[in-house]
Amino acid sequence: VDYLERISGQMDLPEGTSFSTNLFTLHYLPRFVFIGFKDTEIGYKTNNSLFLIKGIQSIQLRLNTTYYPINPIEVNNSNFPFFPYQEYTKICRNFQSKSGAPQLSYSDWRTYYPIFCFDVSNTDAILDISNINVTVIIRKESAFKPKMFSLILQEAKIKMKCNGGQITVIEP
Repeated sequence: VDYLERISGQMDLPEGTSFSTNLFTLHYLPRFVFIGFKDTEIGYKTNNSLFLIKGIQSIQLRLNTTYYPINPIEVNNSNFPFFPYQEYTKICRNFQSKSGAPQLSYSDWRTYYPIFCFDVSNTDAILDISNINVTVIIRKESAFKPKMFSLILQEAKIKMKCNGGQITVIEP
């Protein structure tokens, strides 16, 4: 049985202008990677469910030696690029069965939930036979220290045996 396995993580980004970290080492091919940032200053005046882009200058993903996208996504808070929203809408089409229209408009997505979506389902075949290091490369304002959240959906396979109405997993 093939299915999409979820792997999630979070970390506080340190001070400094550039940051690179290995999110995970995977044994199956990743299909989608989602990355979002939240303010670490939690208080009664803060809506803690909102994601943000303030302070992020660029972001890029690397699977072993392959970059997604080829050039980093440049973020300018006053003129936020349309490309990340287009990636969000593509993923909405992949997961929605009816209209495929995104639930958020560009304005709502940019203002409330600017989560960076990476469709890495077209990865090189060579990644299939080795460990896959998923690395995120971020350039940001030096004093900006957000919490980064990541979610990876990877292809996973298990063998199952059905015997007398009971299902048993044979191999993970």
